[in-house]
Amino acid sequence: MSLVFRNALMPSEDQQALRLRRLDLMKPIFKNHSLQNIFVLIVGYFGLMFARQAFDYWNNEEWFATALNGGLAYSLFGSLLGFPPFNKLIK
Repeated sequence: MSLVFRNALMPSEDQQALRLRRLDLMKPIFKNHSLQNIFVLIVGYFGLMFARQAFDYWNNEEWFATALNGGLAYSLFGSLLGFPPFNKLIK
């Protein structure tokens, strides 16, 4: 039996640990689901607000403000969606 086929049948300990880590990352911050939904909506709204401002500053060629607002939007969306480096920082 080939090594690839054997790994498909029996997941290794690394694959099982990765699955458990993914399940841990998907746990909600709050136990109350309504509070969790409100938190995600508020943080997502602020992320969209910063992203929109970054595009407005980009059109006006204000580069520092573009980078600042884009970084803030990335950090807010990154914390919600698990973008790098937030996928390693938030466990």
